[in-house]
Amino acid sequence: MAGESPPPLPPIPPSAQSAAPPSLPSTSPTMAKLTPSLEQQIGVEVPTAGDVLGDPQLQVGGEPKMSSENHGKLPKKIRKKKSIDACGELQRASDVRDSNEVPTSLPLSKKSAKKVTIKNSDKSPTAGIKRPLSEASGSSRAKKAAKLINAKVEMTQLQNKSKPVKKVAPIVSRSPMINRMARQRAQSHGSPISHAMSPTVAATLKLPSLHDLSPTATNGTAAFMHDLSPTATNGTPASMHDPSPTPTNGSKRRPRKLTSKIWKDAEPIYVGGLLMQGRCKYCDNVFPASKVSGTSQLGRHLKVCEVKDSMDGVIKQIKTSDEIDPDWKFDQEAARIELVNLVVLHVLPFTFVEYAGFRKFCASLNPWFKSVNRVTIQNDCMEAYRLCRDQYETSFKNFKHRVSLTGDMWTSNQKLGYLCITCHWIDDKWRVRHRIIRFCLVETPHDAWNMFDVVQNSLRDWNIENKLFSFTLDNAEVNTKMVGHLRKNLVDQCLLHHKGKLLHVRCAAHVLNLIVQDGLKTMNCVVDNIRESVKFIRSSQSRQELFDKMVVKVGIKCKHHPSLDVSTRWNSTFLMLQSTLPFRKVFETLHEEDPNYSFGPSNEEWKMVHDICELLKVFCHATNIISGSDYPTSNLYFLEIWSVKVVLDEQAKSENGTVRIMVKEMKTKFHKYFMESYLSNCIPVVLDPRFKMEHVEFRLKQYFGVNAGKHIQEVKIAMEVLFTEYTAEFEENMEILSQEGSGEEVALADSSLSDWQAHIKLKVARCRNELQQYIEEGFHPCTPDFNILKWWDVNSERYPILGNMARDVLAVPASTVASESAFSACGRVITDHRSSLAPETVEALMCYGDWIRSCKPTNAGQENRCEEQSVVDHLVSGT
Repeated sequence: MAGESPPPLPPIPPSAQSAAPPSLPSTSPTMAKLTPSLEQQIGVEVPTAGDVLGDPQLQVGGEPKMSSENHGKLPKKIRKKKSIDACGELQRASDVRDSNEVPTSLPLSKKSAKKVTIKNSDKSPTAGIKRPLSEASGSSRAKKAAKLINAKVEMTQLQNKSKPVKKVAPIVSRSPMINRMARQRAQSHGSPISHAMSPTVAATLKLPSLHDLSPTATNGTAAFMHDLSPTATNGTPASMHDPSPTPTNGSKRRPRKLTSKIWKDAEPIYVGGLLMQGRCKYCDNVFPASKVSGTSQLGRHLKVCEVKDSMDGVIKQIKTSDEIDPDWKFDQEAARIELVNLVVLHVLPFTFVEYAGFRKFCASLNPWFKSVNRVTIQNDCMEAYRLCRDQYETSFKNFKHRVSLTGDMWTSNQKLGYLCITCHWIDDKWRVRHRIIRFCLVETPHDAWNMFDVVQNSLRDWNIENKLFSFTLDNAEVNTKMVGHLRKNLVDQCLLHHKGKLLHVRCAAHVLNLIVQDGLKTMNCVVDNIRESVKFIRSSQSRQELFDKMVVKVGIKCKHHPSLDVSTRWNSTFLMLQSTLPFRKVFETLHEEDPNYSFGPSNEEWKMVHDICELLKVFCHATNIISGSDYPTSNLYFLEIWSVKVVLDEQAKSENGTVRIMVKEMKTKFHKYFMESYLSNCIPVVLDPRFKMEHVEFRLKQYFGVNAGKHIQEVKIAMEVLFTEYTAEFEENMEILSQEGSGEEVALADSSLSDWQAHIKLKVARCRNELQQYIEEGFHPCTPDFNILKWWDVNSERYPILGNMARDVLAVPASTVASESAFSACGRVITDHRSSLAPETVEALMCYGDWIRSCKPTNAGQENRCEEQSVVDHLVSGT
């Protein structure tokens, strides 16, 4: 039984030990009796080669596996032959034992393919000799194999003690070349070599051992199939983008360079820094590709791969076209990235990739593209957003200049409040840049403290807390309180210039909207008559045809009919009034011929409509100018708001009393916001080489009269404080750069003069007043094609400190259009049929979509202009 110990062997007479013949012939009666009795003398079953190697179906020598029962039925000649083979097997085991080498494998003869049982002694006479490797295993099968080897060694020592040792050709690997090298090595040393290569020989031959070539990781950790996949961890990824990863587990071995042409169509798979396998890029089949096995099998597969042949045919057709890149190759990952950009850029639902029509379309273009489901495409979108965000965060962290923010709140159809924050800056090439950095959910209540927490966390997450210059918001009271909390927090940390007085910038578009809305309230009767007249002619087909006939009768040539406005948007009201004026005679004729038309304006009202249009035309132009996001608007705000003041002053002298009342209301609102924002509006004008400080003094004297002195002084103090703070930052940066760049020169200079030279350089830097030099210089001509950013790009070397100031000041947006333009896109992201998206997913789609559009101006330029126009419509509305 398996649990009982085998009975001891019977003692051997001394005469038998001393008089053992040199060799026993296979036909000896003694050997013939001894060999069949092995099963009875050892109480274990002799496993077959398949049992030892772990494969019970393994056949040795092409002979079927037989049980002991069938063995007894074999013919006598066959049994004798197997006895001879068993003796040879024992002889080879003895050679292994005598050489004190650990056998890793023993080639088994036909005799070992059948099971025999022999008895073993309790204590082996060969105790103390190094155990075979098979005995080190803890499994029951390995223990049986170890007992078999020990028994064969003992029988060989007893029977062939005086027999000369026969050298057996070493078999150390499956490679014939390695075996030949091992034989030559053994013959040169003149020592017997066993079937298995010992560690000493392996080190001498500098060949990888069988353990190294097995699918096991180092340190005894099994390398399962997922370890060989492209997502393998531990620093040894076998990725398509990393064909030569660095070795792990402390190995300093450098992966050899892959020079074979096979690797253009296959992906290498590394294990422990060694190339082990190769994966076909076309069918994903894996083949051995180690140094021992070679890449011939992989190369033969690439020659007959059906997927590769089919794709090569398509590529051959593509290369014949001049419009397609001849070096094009299909890449599944690149196609997945483009699919992500398609879904995000055009605000498509995630289920779009599961549409049957879309999948058929992709299959018709490229049948090798593997379609994904909605969950996979959502995960891909989130991953793309995270990767892109990490890059922007690193860029913001390395900024040497400051940034400005715009923000606004938006309520979705889910009744959830989102805060959109957009970052604005001017890059090293003096180009205006803006990116949405947050589109996050704000918890209720939407008060100043909750908004402050969101803004502060956003500044810290994006590493711009110490780089903030201004924050543009609308005129809501909650925004004013929030900016107050933010200003106090940043000023306490000494992170804002001029004690934060320039931090809060009020949205210019909202200011103009409030001014116009107050004025139109006094003109409701005139506007209502025009609105009802337009509704009358558009109410039915017959009335519209009648109106067209009257247009022809009067002789008016106009392509567009009067448009109907949205009562809450003053710019649409302005367009309605402006489109109605050319048809004044038609409406008068309609009033005479159609008794149902009773909304005809009087002559006085038509004149008022003309005056209102002249006034609102200036407001509309100013709103469009300051709502741009691809050019500086801070220096244009003061100029546009001044043109509005000029028109208000002219209309204040109108002969119509209703117009004068309207203008009076508008001027009151204008003065309120001019006093709150004139300081932040004048600083950019000073940095405009066409106007400088003299233009600011000239306008402020016109507006304030005799009291203009204190306001002019306030602007001058602000400029001097900003210049002083920027000078300190500039000198600090210059000292750091000089210490890093001229460290060797300072070391070589005379110690008695080095401190004097540093003192002179610092004194020159402090005495040089760029601001005074810039103001005293002449003005640049006011040409229509003047580009202020290009001017500062050229002259920033002359005025390095003022150049840094201008970069930060001109980046301040005058309106919140950049943030509010995201709401039109978000209205397509969150719809009635797509209202269950998580806030994190909404933020990822909004931010990543804005980043894609910003990086593709040729495709997204028209879309951005349409969004900006819709935002202007929203800003000028009363909602």
